Amino acid sequence: MNLLPAQSQCRKCSLGEGCKNAGLPSRTLPELLSPPRRQRALLVIGEAPGYNEDIQGKTWVGWAGKLLERWLLESKPFDKQVDIFLTNAIRCHPPQNENPSAGQMKACREHLLYDIKELYRVYKGNLTVLCAGSFAAKTAGYSSLTQGQQVSFSDDSDLSVPVFFTNHPAALRAGRQPTMVRAISLHLHLLYDVLTGVRKVSPPSPDVPPRALLPPKHMPSIISLDIETYGILEGSSQTVFNPTQSHIIDHIRREDMVVTTALAWRPEPDAPIENSVYVWDARRDRSCLYSWIRRATEQKRTLIGKNLVFDLSYLRYCDDLLHYYIQPHKGLQLDDACIINHLDFEQRPERSLKNISALFGLADYAESAVTGAKGNATTLYDPELWKYNALDAIVTLELYELLWKRIKERYGPKSAKLSPTCTLTRNELIWTLLHMTEVGVALDPFKIKKAHLDHTKKADRILAWTKYKHDLPLAGTGSMKAVRKIIVDSLDTDLINDPLVALTPKTKEVSTKKDNINLILFRRPIGDPRRSLPRLLTTYRHHAKIVQSYTTKLLTNPVEGLINPMFYPLAFPRWYGIPQHISKNETDKTGGTIQGRITCRGPALMTFPPSLKTCYASRFQDGWLRDYDLSQIELRVGALLSGDPVMLREYRNDEDRHAIAAL
Repeated sequence: MNLLPAQSQCRKCSLGEGCKNAGLPSRTLPELLSPPRRQRALLVIGEAPGYNEDIQGKTWVGWAGKLLERWLLESKPFDKQVDIFLTNAIRCHPPQNENPSAGQMKACREHLLYDIKELYRVYKGNLTVLCAGSFAAKTAGYSSLTQGQQVSFSDDSDLSVPVFFTNHPAALRAGRQPTMVRAISLHLHLLYDVLTGVRKVSPPSPDVPPRALLPPKHMPSIISLDIETYGILEGSSQTVFNPTQSHIIDHIRREDMVVTTALAWRPEPDAPIENSVYVWDARRDRSCLYSWIRRATEQKRTLIGKNLVFDLSYLRYCDDLLHYYIQPHKGLQLDDACIINHLDFEQRPERSLKNISALFGLADYAESAVTGAKGNATTLYDPELWKYNALDAIVTLELYELLWKRIKERYGPKSAKLSPTCTLTRNELIWTLLHMTEVGVALDPFKIKKAHLDHTKKADRILAWTKYKHDLPLAGTGSMKAVRKIIVDSLDTDLINDPLVALTPKTKEVSTKKDNINLILFRRPIGDPRRSLPRLLTTYRHHAKIVQSYTTKLLTNPVEGLINPMFYPLAFPRWYGIPQHISKNETDKTGGTIQGRITCRGPALMTFPPSLKTCYASRFQDGWLRDYDLSQIELRVGALLSGDPVMLREYRNDEDRHAIAAL
């Protein structure tokens, strides 16, 4: 039975014109003559057919398809639980495997929705969707999801199915991200356990948490803390996540920033988790919270959270007594589930508490009446707000314990991850991030303004000269054509066919990006006239980028730059203490980069050009700043620790690895 037909006659976009087999239909795995066989169905959505699929006229038959088949039939017997259907968000093979346009995605979505509705009808609503790859999720219209979230399709609100997601199997190819096999394994284990009923993601507790409990005389060793700020209240918009910025940009009074605080703890190691919520405006609640923090400090207990720096920065800013007790020298120890998640698996794509908790089956936030994203708590005394706040604290504690258990099982009890040195480092790292978050960075607005004018003048001068001398606009209308002409003419006949020449993915024209310019400057000898315009183009781009990406934002955008250049010349970057391998599915505000060092964004101080590094200022009158810049320090340390002979030779010979890699 041809349950899901092909769309071979579809010409809603141009992709079908260049395919051998256009509009490939969904198919079953293994091949079924007359589905349905089971009572439930699983629809796996890939990104687009590849070369092998186009030749054979079947979806998922290439390298990635064979790997997917092993996962779904051999690693776990999914076919014993559900009828498996394989499809793609795009039904025609894109030339050179390029990413389809927004119009092509929209045109193909109609076919995907037809398949989903048909399977939903045939299997009487017992349908589950698995998106393989971030592009598949985006094309199919499912972005920013937690695992297992119910998604409604089209205008039919009754047609709602659980959607899971994982990485595309092709990501595991050599030279890409083979280490992501651990993440994919977890995703498929979760999906299988949910389908078999072994794991049921628990909904939020229906009970309203107790309010304003006093701390026990003998404090628990670990206390989980979570706060809710003004953005969760209905009608209140939170645009920034630093208390100083909240006061100046969002115009929120100190006493109105924190709404509620939740604590969760185990009275004994194997005892059930207890929790309590503290309303910020209530005097007795605040007094009880003081007692918790004071006693935890005196007994040197560990306070944990998920993005704990955010929580503590608001508590310290909004209350002088909490600021007094929450100090690094008073004995309070800090730890963060974000860091432990990184220690467990540094490339895990899930980073937000909701996604990680769904991954491990700790909680399901889908039924929460109030969430941080919805921002719809009616008042500080809304019981749904208390339940949500307490749930965050409880799940953070459960996740913290689970991750440590996984680390011990995977790396062994003698792993350095479990050492006192690692514990001390995490504690000091969080205190450092908290301090940097609070104090901000002082910059001299007059020097920034001067740098802005200097770079603007130099960029404008180059624009005017190239337009007058060569009639080539480097910016605005016609600039793309002019820049491509500069690059093509400079490549000339001897370099135009060089295999290192970069082409655009769709039209296969010569790329206007820096790779080709670097190639020209590297291959053309000094004095060659064919170097002049590419070098001038590079110089223009350098000045224009500083103006657009740095000085303009520093002077005019209080969120990304100086809060007030004249009266409050401080910037408050978002600091990240661990590398983050960012997934396109994620919307977690913790952010991050893949660099192995403390980094920041908004503004990105680490990438300041030399002309802006001179704009740092001391916050103290007649103060001085001392700056140390160690060239390629991360790579040098890596070379020394690993003993890699190639890297060691490069540094002995003073070779620049960054410059070599750029070519």
